[in-house]
Amino acid sequence: MEERILQACEIDRLHRARILVDGHAVECLAAYRRAIWAASDAMAKLGVRAACARCGSVIPGGCCFEGMEQHIDTYALWANLLLGVRLPERAMLRGCCFFIGDHGCRLLACGAFCLNYLCDPLKAALGPDGVTHLLALVGDQISAGWEMERRLRQLVVPPADRGS
Repeated sequence: MEERILQACEIDRLHRARILVDGHAVECLAAYRRAIWAASDAMAKLGVRAACARCGSVIPGGCCFEGMEQHIDTYALWANLLLGVRLPERAMLRGCCFFIGDHGCRLLACGAFCLNYLCDPLKAALGPDGVTHLLALVGDQISAGWEMERRLRQLVVPPADRGS
């Protein structure tokens, strides 16, 4: 993970200035930030953030198990840098995802599994309407993240390397 973080920092160093003057990239970044905050606000109001932070920092091997960080790629890490997140240099808690801290996940831009997964106790606490509402906001966040990452790749990855 440390190598991937270093790669994201290097990409940021080399390309941040170009990203921040590209109108479409700036728009995608702003839309992603809004979607993250909308989902995060709902998670806070519904008690999901507190429950996940408590569980993630207390129960090694729970949803935020060690190795879960492998689902976060270099571009998602770079997105976190663009969103103002200071990426950690080391794991804080043993037996947990590299990005779990005392107050939950230390990332803003995280993987689809991390956002979509709701354990059975949370589902029961939220009820069907709460789950539907929350997952709709999470879907908006994932979609906005995908659009932003697509724009970042368009600006950084040479056309011959993009594939299909």
